Amino acid sequence: MALEVKNVQECLFIVQAELAGASKSMLPTHTEKLELTIGKIETLIENRHTFVIPGSTKLSALFDYVRAVSRRTERAVLDVRAIRNISIPTRTYLNRLSSFLYALARYAAVVENAEESSPSYL
Repeated sequence: MALEVKNVQECLFIVQAELAGASKSMLPTHTEKLELTIGKIETLIENRHTFVIPGSTKLSALFDYVRAVSRRTERAVLDVRAIRNISIPTRTYLNRLSSFLYALARYAAVVENAEESSPSYL
């Protein structure tokens, strides 16, 4: 998964450049590759469409935290649209980024053979 994380890091530099006003933006192919990666990870985890209580392992907790930060970033980028045009492919990529991070968190738990639990919604 290290290569997949590095690819996301590379893409985030494109996002940063666009937000700074450079004539760079994400391409639909970036999101398509991310979606394929999410699908690949999801084949390796159980209950991939169920929410879980974060923190079953240190690494999965970190991915869950980064996912929360990515969602906050996505909302902030939507606010920036009022003063700067942010491309649809960039906004789409940021939306899918949180799904990638969620899948990584679940995969990290699988690798460490940690038991995850779903919320009881009491």
